[in-house]
Amino acid sequence: MVRRFKRIEGKVIEKIPGQDRLAFAMSGTEDFYDLIAWSRRGGYQGSVILFYDFENGEVYQPFGKKRNVVYGNPVFSDGFYYFLQGDYDENRITLYKYLPWIKNARKDWEKGRRADEEKAWKKDKETNIEKVCKKDKEINIEKVCKKDKETSIEKVCKKEEGKEAETAAETVETDEENYRGQILQPVTCFRADEMDLYNLRIIGDQVHVISQNETFRCYYPERISFDLDPHETVCFMEEGKVYIEAWIEEGWDEENECATDEYRYYDKVIIKDFNGRLLSEETGSLFQAPDGTWWIS
Repeated sequence: MVRRFKRIEGKVIEKIPGQDRLAFAMSGTEDFYDLIAWSRRGGYQGSVILFYDFENGEVYQPFGKKRNVVYGNPVFSDGFYYFLQGDYDENRITLYKYLPWIKNARKDWEKGRRADEEKAWKKDKETNIEKVCKKDKEINIEKVCKKDKETSIEKVCKKEEGKEAETAAETVETDEENYRGQILQPVTCFRADEMDLYNLRIIGDQVHVISQNETFRCYYPERISFDLDPHETVCFMEEGKVYIEAWIEEGWDEENECATDEYRYYDKVIIKDFNGRLLSEETGSLFQAPDGTWWIS
């Protein structure tokens, strides 16, 4: 069976690792670095980023098309989609946090929430119960629940968990099938002329905004930089470690420009700390599976 999205434009869509709900596409192929060259030719027409919903066929467009504006590939982290927007006229790169819908995305957030967040919620729950008990020593928890269902312990405990959803729900417009509200929030922004726009993108299990050329630079959530060899590429970051893939070529005859019988081409996985110090190195290639996990092959 062939299904159709509700907006057909012939664009190639790409999976967003770590979730199964959305894919994305860009209206153009230009990246942030290309805007510098376009500025010398009178500017760029602009592009849009589109999100394709496999559950209901909807196509979401968080922003309209604007001249000299381009977007970076989105990532999925902690139940939200993050992407970069570059506005050359405003000399600004902005990191956005996005959810195109509320109701069903909440399930994804619950499913993908980290174990430490679960522990933190349980800790808050216990704290809230203690606060309720201390608030009125003469009334026990059972009487509070019976006296006023609206202020039951269950709702008190869920209050902290639901803050984010409740805030978003204030802007929700509903119909019989689905919530149509969205979350679209700027997380942080940068001056474009203070960044290296080459290979500017988002990586990491947690969101990190980086660029890499001869130097690796991280702009968010912390400032990090160290030199890279020409054959090294930073793939992701987590828990104070930077995971780098390096290609290795052995047995190449430079004089005759051909491979010898001993020729080998393979990858290495190099792990460094945030100061650029080598932690480990091994033969292997990094691969991100559709569920978002990273594998060494």
